[in-house]
Amino acid sequence: MRPRKHLYSLVGLLCWLPVVLLPAKALTDPTPSVRAVRTELPVDLDGFLLEDLWQQADSAGDFHQIQPREGDLATERTEVHVAYDDDNLYVGVKCYDSSPDKIVAQKLQRDGGVNDDDMFAFILDTYHDRRTAYYFATNPNGVEEDGQVVDGAFRANLDWDGVWQVRSRKLDDGWSAEFRIPLWNLRFKLVDAQSWGVNFTRVIKRKTEQVNWHPGRATTVAFCGFPMPATWWG
Repeated sequence: MRPRKHLYSLVGLLCWLPVVLLPAKALTDPTPSVRAVRTELPVDLDGFLLEDLWQQADSAGDFHQIQPREGDLATERTEVHVAYDDDNLYVGVKCYDSSPDKIVAQKLQRDGGVNDDDMFAFILDTYHDRRTAYYFATNPNGVEEDGQVVDGAFRANLDWDGVWQVRSRKLDDGWSAEFRIPLWNLRFKLVDAQSWGVNFTRVIKRKTEQVNWHPGRATTVAFCGFPMPATWWG
C-alpha cells in the first residue's frame, strides 16, 4: 500500500526563475540562460546521460546554499540539462559527490518522502503566474515524487499524481538521473513562445545541505518575484 500523501515543505525552492521557450534570434535579454535543446531522436531513459543531446544542451549550474550556510556556493557540483520533443520534456541532472560512498539513498516507495535522502527536485510554473506549479523529485534510487503548488501555497500538495518516468544511477563520482515528463501532464498556454518559471534544488543529506539554482532566501514565503531571470529556447 502506498503511504498517505502529505504536504511537502518547499522552503527556498519556491523562489524560482522565469523560463522562456523562444527561437534563439528572439532573445534580447542578457540575463542568465539555460538552453533547452530539441531532440528528434528517442531518449534512452537509463539515468546515465550518455546521449549526445545532453552534451549539446546548456548546463544550469552554480548552485548556492539555502542551508546550512545561506548564500555560499554549494560544496558539491550539480549540473542540470533540459531537452524536449513533440511529446515530452526531459531533464537530466548530474549530482557530483566527492564521497559517493556516503550518499544517502534509503527510500524505495513512490511519494515516500525523498527529502530524507540525497535528492534532486524541480518545479515548473507553466503559466508563469507565480501561483501554480508542478513539482518533480527523485533520489539516487530513482523513486518518483510529484505534486502541485496551488494558489501560491508554501507547500506542494502531493495528492497530485502525474504519469512520468525517472531513472537514477549511482556513479563513481556521484549520481545522476533522467526525467521524462509527457507534456500532456502539464497545462500551459497554447502559444508559440512559452514563458515558464523554474527552479532546481538538491539535498546532500549527510551535510544537511540544501542548494538551489536560484537561492532566494531560506526564510522566503511563497514566491519571491523572480530577481534573476533565466531562459530556455528551442
